[in-house]
Amino acid sequence: MRKWLIAVLFWACAIPAAATPRSAEQIEKEIKDYLHQHAPKSQLSAERVTYYAIKHDIDPILILAQGHIESHFGTKGSAKRTYSVWNVGAYESRSTTQIRRSVGYKNVNESIEPYCLLLKKNYLKGKTVKQLMNNFVNKSGKRYASSPNYEKQLQAKYAYIKKKTKLYNLWYQIGRASCR
Repeated sequence: MRKWLIAVLFWACAIPAAATPRSAEQIEKEIKDYLHQHAPKSQLSAERVTYYAIKHDIDPILILAQGHIESHFGTKGSAKRTYSVWNVGAYESRSTTQIRRSVGYKNVNESIEPYCLLLKKNYLKGKTVKQLMNNFVNKSGKRYASSPNYEKQLQAKYAYIKKKTKLYNLWYQIGRASCR
């Protein structure tokens, strides 16, 4: 599967020449190690997170930071029952059953791409990751999370992951793989 994944990334996403299969593998290894260290019971696939981060050109540290804050990578809160790691479709007024019906995920890995698409189309459009983490609102001005401290929590988690892994250097070293 790994060879297929890397071939698809190079063909479909036009990864810059600076990127190599080794770069993708190193990113995947860093993600896998982080998940294993911080949420060993999580079923979230480092391979799938890597694939969608590259496919949608989203900083994997942001993906991990939000997944950690939102549901401890699908191991806590309603995400244990809805499989929505980033709580996409989860609103304070909705029950777990309503969320599960609306998103329909059968496992946590099915929640990766919808989250990435939502982030890219509604939150990152015209913004850098840093700008978004200072004011996490979509293009309509609606907040991603109801917590008034969400941005501070996200910034702290991002800084922690940046310090504890090699992801930042690996990600920006490959020229931020782009599938625009």
